[in-house]
Amino acid sequence: LGATENEANIDYGYRGSYDVSGTVYHDRDKDNTLGGTDTGLGGVTVELIWDTNDNGVFDAGVDFILDSDVTAANGTYSFENLLNGNYLVRETQPAGYGNSENPGNLIDVTVAGADVTGQNFGDTTGSIAGTVYRDDNNNGLQDGVEPGISGVDVTLQWSGADGIFGSGGDDRTVTIQTDGSGNYVFDTNNTAGFVANGDSTTGLLSTGRYRVLETQPAGFLDGAETTGNAAVNAGGVQGAFSGRDGSDQIGVAGNDIQIAAGQDATGYRFGELTPASLSGFVYLDLDNDGIKDAFESGIGGTTVTLTGTNDIGQSINTAATTAADGSYSFANLRPGTYAITETQPPAYLDGIDTLGTGLTPPRPPNSDGTVGADQFTSIVIDNVAPGNNAGVNYNFGEQFDAAAAKALDSTSVAQTPGSSVAVGEVVRYRLEFAVPTGTVRDVTVHDDFLSASGLGF
Repeated sequence: LGATENEANIDYGYRGSYDVSGTVYHDRDKDNTLGGTDTGLGGVTVELIWDTNDNGVFDAGVDFILDSDVTAANGTYSFENLLNGNYLVRETQPAGYGNSENPGNLIDVTVAGADVTGQNFGDTTGSIAGTVYRDDNNNGLQDGVEPGISGVDVTLQWSGADGIFGSGGDDRTVTIQTDGSGNYVFDTNNTAGFVANGDSTTGLLSTGRYRVLETQPAGFLDGAETTGNAAVNAGGVQGAFSGRDGSDQIGVAGNDIQIAAGQDATGYRFGELTPASLSGFVYLDLDNDGIKDAFESGIGGTTVTLTGTNDIGQSINTAATTAADGSYSFANLRPGTYAITETQPPAYLDGIDTLGTGLTPPRPPNSDGTVGADQFTSIVIDNVAPGNNAGVNYNFGEQFDAAAAKALDSTSVAQTPGSSVAVGEVVRYRLEFAVPTGTVRDVTVHDDFLSASGLGF
């Protein structure tokens, strides 16, 4: 410049000596502190802002974004060579994660002659949990003492971040087993390989959709499925009977489970039913008292038919044939209302039919059934808890026409005319009975043909 020239656009930059640093991390245990099993999250954008009015809030048009950084694979970031002053550090929330430490995604930082470290942002993933249990009263709720079922396979399906099952190659599936109490949880402990932001992570993200499937446990019939409390969408079950018809799935096309960021969704339950049964005998009721005594034989080969409607609207019509001892049984029954009908066996007369027992309270009044002609109707199977789900001794008693015949074999007086004998004579006679089948034991015979004038036939 000449002696009399001026230049007004000369700026002088100042470089400081201090750093601001921290970590963006997956807060796996949700304790708002970096430590333990927590892992860093890479690929997250963090910005450094000059807080011009030192109010701890980003004011657009007033505060200035000075720099940005992308976290390393271990989640760390750093802003270097800063002057003393007031700053804000802002995290761009990673997709699908919730917040823990510094939940507002903004940290107010003052640099005063020293580095500032530990400016961390905690992010959380969610979980989905529930129970497989024995639903004794079939109401879709785990009431009172209804126990969980252990060792049942439960599978979680995730659509990936795109929210579309079968698209993009980002779907994930994991299967676990219920614990000793029938509980399960999908969380950071068992979802390794679920992916977000290009980094492998664990835990459930709010991006995408979920479905929970159960493998039907052996020895049980399918009960109701119950949706939980996922905040975005609780999900749905298939069919008109809350999944009792065998779907074993919560979260279906068009009604999948969608959790909020970092949400621990609970209450996804699978109810199971202990199979019920109805049984009894067809028997020869010799004393016609409606009670099957030990000496009374069963009648085999008799047709007994079960009809009714179960709890999922299925019409039941199945027949059984009594075994040689007269027994019959209908097993693997769902709750419902049933009738048992006997086809009257030939050569027998209808006896007394007796309602069974074993379907004990809690049940509706008079639900053991109603006795009709060769039929028990209105048998209600309601609560299927073990010890309460086996109706026994629905028995059909039968009689037979003995067609008794009495014939004179001999007398002590020769040539007694006709069939008349005098008092004092010794006679030998024969009683004959028609027995349809089996063996008749312990029979008492009463002869009512004695009179004052002698023995008549």
